[in-house]
Amino acid sequence: MKVPPPNLHQPLENQKRMMQPPLQKMAELETQDEPETFIDELTQLNNHKAFNIDLEREWRRCCREQYPISLLRIDIDNFQTFHNTHGPLAGKLLLKYVAAELMFCLNRPGNFVARLGEGKFAVLLPNTLQASAQKIGRRILGLVRQVPYLPTKGRQHASVSIGVMTVAPGRSISGKPSRHLVEVANYALYWAKQQGQDRLVTATAASRRKRRRKRHRVDGLAAILSRRYTCLPELFHFWTNRLKRFLFVWNAFQ
Repeated sequence: MKVPPPNLHQPLENQKRMMQPPLQKMAELETQDEPETFIDELTQLNNHKAFNIDLEREWRRCCREQYPISLLRIDIDNFQTFHNTHGPLAGKLLLKYVAAELMFCLNRPGNFVARLGEGKFAVLLPNTLQASAQKIGRRILGLVRQVPYLPTKGRQHASVSIGVMTVAPGRSISGKPSRHLVEVANYALYWAKQQGQDRLVTATAASRRKRRRKRHRVDGLAAILSRRYTCLPELFHFWTNRLKRFLFVWNAFQ
């Protein structure tokens, strides 16, 4: 769109007012021509926006057709420390190496790999049971250990922590949102990091540890209360006898 040339015989205010509509239309056309990006520029994987779209689509299909779906949440261990120690170039190379290994492991059509952030990845596996998802996760662990790496924080090889969540057929998930899958996978990833990193933890094992931890907490509280209040009956009888004796002496001197 051509902008009309300014008329030198008109005042400057009128010239600015005449040029505003064409400039606004040009800006709108430029924004419309920009395509919406769904690819991460560094790793050439799908980005977070594309992951959310695919997750919602596959989740609805899983709820409708009742087939299994698995999610792997993957974090590069100590990535921020590695980035700060060896510089941004080494950090970018590490991200590219890990992304290449993820793509190499997931060569089946329908599998979905995305980069969610700095050192954070997600792998969506439609129609995949927990045993197959664990097998893929262990393969990823082994391949990432062979990635070129600079020693950081006492670790001599690259490593990732993986949290696995699987929704099996027949489970009542129709009323739950798709973020339920992500939240439980993130919880499994948290337990993988708590246990020392460079490992895989499933959501069922993480929930079992949570119940066991809660049960131990309740048992410990009950033990503390029982130890603290077991002597209450003896104290009650002791002070009752002292009070009776005091009242007997008090009445004797009245």
